[in-house]
Amino acid sequence: MNLAWIAAVLEPLDVALNPHFPDDEYDSTGPARLAATVLGRQWRGQLEPDASAAEPRDLVDLAQGCLRNDLIAESVPQLAAALIESPPADRAESAALALIVASASGELDDYGTCLVVLDSQLSTTQKEATADDALLTAILLQQKALRMRDAGKPHLAISVEAGRVLSSLVIERCSPFRMGPSVSHSPYLTLARMRDGLLHAIRSLIPSNAPERQEISGLQTRKEHAFSQEVSVLARTAKGRASSYAEYVRNSFTREFDTRSRVVTGGTGYVDLFPNVLLFELFGDGAVYPARRELALSRLLQSDGREIDLSDALRLLRQAAAKNDLALVLRRLRDAGPLSAISRDGRQILQRRRSPELLRTVELQVLEAAADLLTPAEARLGLEAIKASLAAGGPPDLPGMWQLAVLRREVAWRAAAALANTCDAAVEVSDMLLAEVKAEHRDHQLFDTAVRRALSVLDWEPLPEHVKEAWAAIMLSHHDRLPRVANVIADRLGRMEPLAADASPLDITVHQINLALKGQTPDPAHVEGVELVRELLESIRSQAAQGSYSFGGVDPGDIAAALVIATGSRGLWDSLAGFLTDMRVPRDARTSAFERLARAKVPIPQRPAELFRAQAQRLLYGESSFGSGSPVFPYPAALRFLAACELLQDVDVYDAVAALAGGRSAVARREAAVTAAVLATKRPLPALLALVLPMVGDKNPEVRAVAGGALVLLQSPDDYLSVVAGRRIVDLLSEDGILVPMVVLRELSDVSGPLSSSLRRRVEEVAERHNSRIVRARAKEVVGRASQR
Repeated sequence: MNLAWIAAVLEPLDVALNPHFPDDEYDSTGPARLAATVLGRQWRGQLEPDASAAEPRDLVDLAQGCLRNDLIAESVPQLAAALIESPPADRAESAALALIVASASGELDDYGTCLVVLDSQLSTTQKEATADDALLTAILLQQKALRMRDAGKPHLAISVEAGRVLSSLVIERCSPFRMGPSVSHSPYLTLARMRDGLLHAIRSLIPSNAPERQEISGLQTRKEHAFSQEVSVLARTAKGRASSYAEYVRNSFTREFDTRSRVVTGGTGYVDLFPNVLLFELFGDGAVYPARRELALSRLLQSDGREIDLSDALRLLRQAAAKNDLALVLRRLRDAGPLSAISRDGRQILQRRRSPELLRTVELQVLEAAADLLTPAEARLGLEAIKASLAAGGPPDLPGMWQLAVLRREVAWRAAAALANTCDAAVEVSDMLLAEVKAEHRDHQLFDTAVRRALSVLDWEPLPEHVKEAWAAIMLSHHDRLPRVANVIADRLGRMEPLAADASPLDITVHQINLALKGQTPDPAHVEGVELVRELLESIRSQAAQGSYSFGGVDPGDIAAALVIATGSRGLWDSLAGFLTDMRVPRDARTSAFERLARAKVPIPQRPAELFRAQAQRLLYGESSFGSGSPVFPYPAALRFLAACELLQDVDVYDAVAALAGGRSAVARREAAVTAAVLATKRPLPALLALVLPMVGDKNPEVRAVAGGALVLLQSPDDYLSVVAGRRIVDLLSEDGILVPMVVLRELSDVSGPLSSSLRRRVEEVAERHNSRIVRARAKEVVGRASQR
């Protein structure tokens, strides 16, 4: 048995070919080539990057294909079949290649193939009593333990068994093997490093309080581990990561500062952490979970929009159980594309992870994001899998984590609602959620939030009237126990929530304001609310003057603004103006009021208007107390209010919008676009279009979306820039993501005049070909409205 094969995958530096010490005879051996493949090194005769159709010459070529994104799908089943049906005579070679298959099939979420291959190898090695076979058995068992953990199956006993086998291993009884040309130490040192690496991997998968740890000799306690030297695999991966990060920093520096250089001095500039992560995968080490996350983030930062890198990053984040990072990436990909990265990973989940133990919250996050990118048949497949998961108790916990069942079920409900929208099963999911609400639940607040979020995802339009009335009944009967659910029901049905029996005077005032805003006649009691709101405003100003402010809770400024809009209460304007111009009051307490007033058509009495004019520059550029984060200047919400209500001169409006548009942060540039969009409907200044046009090319999708919507609103037949704006709108509709086309289409649906021929053609193309169902539906709506004009 040639243990150099095992060294090639677990200690590859010791047996890999070395370009500085060429040896044609050694370099052509299987272990040397396999070690170079694991390390990510180039070697003579390897498969070329463009040779995806080339026929593999041997099992090492197949192993190389298993580690390449473009060949993995075809190489894994071929190598797996070879290892099962006609394995190599050398059990070490077979085991080494089995580790490669296990890692690669894990990438594909194909745990069936992975476990079959490992069990096939174990059935051979466990029959033998040699030290070599004991080593192979421990390695294969630990690999199986990691894959069982990834697959949501019990793994502890397997890892413990690997430890027991390793405890009885005497390294000196193992067979020696040939080392690489530049290596001078004994193969037994390499074997000892393998054993240490395996012990670390076993320790990582066995909880510190598990009594089984006592059965494994050499397994360190937490304290011993803290003061021990790093094992070889950790030291090597740390060194490799440091080198990769240093190269990434060098490349980033060159791109940022050497802007005049047009000469490529060699290399692709792409830094990949995969070889370092692969070592953890092959050892079966629990450290692979943070390493997968790190690899995913590295690929995301260097992807340059490559779909295969992005979809693989999603897979890595799922398999790293990095749910928060995954949520951020899914949101960005849905906003800006490529959407195919989401649908690709979603389809892999549907193909390989539909069983209840495999369908975890991270898979459900991807399915929710991919729902409107799937076909109805695929969405139905996903919905059935979620129903089976819920019937089995809900999604399982992620590896090494614990989460309340209601929070895990929430993710399943949201994904079910999103998939139901695609496969016309909204009624089915509505009934499921209705049954959940009618049942008794202890975690009222968490359950309330969970159901509200799911109902917010669900499309209510196809629900029949009797189902809507059932939800209306829930709103009336459960509004005290489930206020958030009642709120979303009222919003979807266009009705008013009932007041609680113990409603406070402020609650009653807010209720009356909402009645007025919906066009209903408010109760005369709202007049009493004016004095209450005035007192709240003065109380906040008084507290702010003393250096204190309570964040959260009700927003008296917004309530006051709504009150003057809904009821025309002139008596409240003086107090509201004083509140909004008081720089001691935090921005957070004033922003909602400014935003509401900026978009409303409400006359401002002379005295408050004069106060706003006098304080305008201070409002825009002055520092506020209790500043949070890095505030944007000029103050965007105040700018929109002052500009929309003509409390600023044109030149000052242009100056402020230009300052935001030229800001270094995407937040500032987005605020500039929002301001232009608000002014387009209330104060369409002629030069705004010129300020907005450059923003449609911004790298941030939110800036592009809002700017695109503003272009639609700012177009004018008399403005020669409108031709340019029309071209940019057509370009924005071609974007692969969802956010930009949806915002532009939303504004186009309200355009009163006809669409230009080029714009209409593009909207029709979007209606037929866009990847997202909701974008296609909105485009069809725009085409339909345009045909009626």
